[in-house]
Amino acid sequence: MKKQFNHDVTTFVLTEEQLKNALKSSPFATDLPGNQVFITFLSDPIEKSLRDEINVLKYLPEEFHCDDQVVYFYLPDGAANAKLSNNFFEKKLKINATGRNVNTVKKMLDLLAASKN
Repeated sequence: MKKQFNHDVTTFVLTEEQLKNALKSSPFATDLPGNQVFITFLSDPIEKSLRDEINVLKYLPEEFHCDDQVVYFYLPDGAANAKLSNNFFEKKLKINATGRNVNTVKKMLDLLAASKN
């Protein structure tokens, strides 16, 4: 991106296994709407002190859980006016992040599976 477009952008490359593990490890019920549950991948593991500090915060009715290198969050009222977002976690954790809702993660896995056929 930098060389071709002279634009410095943080990029993430995840393996199929990382996507599957993140989806499988979600702390939220699988029957929640997939467009309201988000999986955010972090560029580096979270410092333990920051993870401990952030995991005690509450933003109800929104919920979240930080693992070592993935943040899961649930937005029951949708993302439009939510307090929790990738930007929120990047600032709080001092780290780069990218995330997608569960529907999108499942679609990426479907596309990967289809590409093998």
